[in-house]
Order: sequence, then C-alpha cells, then structure tokens
Amino acid sequence: MDKESKAYLSGEFNEFFLESEVGSLAKEDFVEYRKSNLKYWEDQAIVDYATHKSMEEGREIGLELGRKEGKNEEKIAIAKNMLDMGMALELISKATGMSVEELRNL
Repeated sequence: MDKESKAYLSGEFNEFFLESEVGSLAKEDFVEYRKSNLKYWEDQAIVDYATHKSMEEGREIGLELGRKEGKNEEKIAIAKNMLDMGMALELISKATGMSVEELRNL
C-alpha cells in the first residue's frame, strides 16, 4: 500500500496497522503493551466517572439555586401585591419573612 493512497491517508486502515504492529511484538513487549493499554483504559474510566459525577453534582447545585431564586422571586411578587393592597409593612414582613427595610426598597 502506498502512503499517498486515499485509503491510507483517510485512516481507513489505522486499526489494521495497529493490530499488525501489536501482533508482531515479542511476547514481553506484548505483555507490556497490554498492561499499558489496560492502565490507559482504567485511567480513562476514572476520568469519565469523575466527570459524570461532577456534572451530576453541578446540575443538582444549579437546580437548588434555581429553586431558591424562584422562591425568592415569588416572595417578592407576593410582597409587592400586598404593598399594592395597602397592607402594613409589619404585616407583610411577618407574612413573607422579609425585613421592613427590604420591603421599603421594593
């Protein structure tokens, strides 16, 4: 096969070439190759697992923050409605858990 051929350049036969090279290794070299290959895949599995776990944790943190933000926005909307109704700041404060100062800033 010519190194300039389309099949060679496209990488179609890369797996074949690798198998050919591995198959021609001496027994000791083959054992070392397999150990190295196994170590690589073990390390890759650890990285993949850690990545997956951190993404899950990040998603959960994001959802929790979103819930808290949504509750806070809802509390503010309720407080604004109560203010519009002319309710006393102290009553709104007790109902929403917001301070009188926070209510004055709405």
